[in-house]
Amino acid sequence: MRRLSVLLLEVALFFSAIAAVGYLLRMVAAWFVPVEWYWGGTLAAIAAPALIATALFVSARVPATGSNNAQAQG
Repeated sequence: MRRLSVLLLEVALFFSAIAAVGYLLRMVAAWFVPVEWYWGGTLAAIAAPALIATALFVSARVPATGSNNAQAQG
């Protein structure tokens, strides 16, 4: 299960990084060409790679052994 979640996070990181670069290029193009773009989607696309990379970093630091659930231990 942990490998699947890491794989999904890495795939999400790849696609969100592509989307972020696309939005950044669109923002640059807006200076020269009348292109409409919206702050909400742009900020979400730019923030996503950082958030996903943080999730991967935390996932690598948390040990995968056992459960910390009190019901599972009792």
